[in-house]
Amino acid sequence: MPRKKGFRMRRAPRSIKSKSDGNACICSEKLLLSVVAGSDVPAAPLSCDVNALIACSVVAAIKHVISPVCTWVYTDVDDICVEGSKLATYVREASQKRNHKKELCKLIEEHNVFGRKWNVEIGLPVYRDFGSFEEENVMYEKVQEYLLRDGMCLLNLHGAVSAIIHHKDYFVMVDCATRDVFGMASGIGTSVAVFNTCLNDLMVHIRNLRKSLDAQWFAISSISVKMGQEDSELQSGTVFTDKPVDIESAGHIRGSFHQGNEQFKYGGLQCMAIALVSVAKHKVYSVFSWQTKDVDRVLVLGNELYTALRDTNRISQRSNVLCVHDLPKQTIIDGDNFLFQYGEFVSGEVDVVEGELIDSGACSSLSIGLETIFAQYDTCLLTVCSSTCAIISQNGQYALVDSHARSVVGMIDENGRSVVVYFSSLKDLFNHICLLSTGLSEKEKPFEIAGIYVTVKSSQLPILSKFSI
Repeated sequence: MPRKKGFRMRRAPRSIKSKSDGNACICSEKLLLSVVAGSDVPAAPLSCDVNALIACSVVAAIKHVISPVCTWVYTDVDDICVEGSKLATYVREASQKRNHKKELCKLIEEHNVFGRKWNVEIGLPVYRDFGSFEEENVMYEKVQEYLLRDGMCLLNLHGAVSAIIHHKDYFVMVDCATRDVFGMASGIGTSVAVFNTCLNDLMVHIRNLRKSLDAQWFAISSISVKMGQEDSELQSGTVFTDKPVDIESAGHIRGSFHQGNEQFKYGGLQCMAIALVSVAKHKVYSVFSWQTKDVDRVLVLGNELYTALRDTNRISQRSNVLCVHDLPKQTIIDGDNFLFQYGEFVSGEVDVVEGELIDSGACSSLSIGLETIFAQYDTCLLTVCSSTCAIISQNGQYALVDSHARSVVGMIDENGRSVVVYFSSLKDLFNHICLLSTGLSEKEKPFEIAGIYVTVKSSQLPILSKFSI
């Protein structure tokens, strides 16, 4: 496997260090074992319990946050399997008791793991079939992307799910299935944590494990773990808080991918549809309480809306880029029936603040345009240099939902992801748009702001995956 140019695994550790010296990192103190195996030696089951392996992999990620993987001994591996089994049982029973399926992450957050609640975010999996060097290359790039960003990820080899953890100089594969002393598939064996000293060695181990499993496909998902609220702070059955985001401390919420992601049929053209879905979902669940999975969900739903419009020839332009007049006035999104009323709009050039067109009222400066729209609307669509995003106002705060490839602060980044950027004033929002437009174009920077009224007609409809347009 060739080494990828520019990949340097240097990052601040995300683990929350324990107050106990016994849980402190020991990487610099001794050479670690290549494999840490559990003590339970079961025979391999006739079929693979994917849900149980996912649960154990999530628990492994949580365990690393509590105690760095370099400190693990066989009892830690055993504890992961026990806690993972409890979590899998809870998820299965909770799902059966409810009339509708609840997201896995929300079920995980309701259950105590190692004595407390946890906030876990799992990204959408990237699936590929084995069979070519190019597909294996995708695995390599996704693994390094997620490890660089989150320090961990989930790997599914044809149903065999493992957690991969990057810690200091080690790349550790935590595998709670039945494995031999080398971490390969076996008829009898134990759960293992296999330590690799570089990314290439990890890929060699994955390749060998794939052969021992005869895996025909793989999937990779991102995962991040944070300590949740204490039990006394949680309301029964509630995972999210309705408190507004602290703009000074939060600043942004990032998605796991952007609208050009390869999972989308018409990637790169859906920004206006995604923006419309953003303002709709805000009516149901405030954008100021969103998490990464909410941003991801908006992109997926917006892509579905765009695809429905395009496949039914509802887009007027030959470029297949949406205009406001192409958007539906009523549609069902994620089970809720929304009515949209498209109102006043203003347009102009970002860098033009005066002149004959502005004096005549034909155009507007950006600052006056923002003030005009938000004097009448709480939500709008902003298009700058053909890129559309949603802007939402609530209690004097502003959120800009941008589905394009953006950096943490919402600027152009070819390796970026979707993002929601929060502002505590209209002036800060204005400055952000001006800075963003500079990256979008060195010459003309046309903008258009369209105000929208959104009404939820009914929230009692069955959840549908298709859109009524």
